[in-house]
Amino acid sequence: MKPVDKDKWICHRIRADSFYEDMRFLEADDMNRQRQVHRQTIALLAVHASISLADAVLVAYLGVRSSDQDHAAVVKSLAKLCGDRRVPPDGINRLRWLLGRKTDFAYSERQVLEDEAKAASIKAEQFVTWVNNNFREVIRNDAL
Repeated sequence: MKPVDKDKWICHRIRADSFYEDMRFLEADDMNRQRQVHRQTIALLAVHASISLADAVLVAYLGVRSSDQDHAAVVKSLAKLCGDRRVPPDGINRLRWLLGRKTDFAYSERQVLEDEAKAASIKAEQFVTWVNNNFREVIRNDAL
């Protein structure tokens, strides 16, 4: 984990919101076209939105963020924070699911399936909701 000024959480939240909003935009575009042309991108945006949001939480509360490519340290730190704050850990399972598929979504020699992209989007949405409900300090005031 890398030490970071706690005031920098907003940078990670803005990045997370951007990834999340772009994911939603592409989902709507796919629905309008009545086909799935952005599955790969939707899945990756779901992963990166969740990683950035996890970083926002860790920066705001602990003054650290991940510097590991496998992001295992993020899950471990977030789990400890949840335990310390008595926050239900269900959001961590969503993040873990997304992180477990990051390499496949980004680098595999196959297309992301429609149900995989939808599942990634749902997990990201659930993670965002969990963070907003349990870590209110990382909600952007301009987003309320």
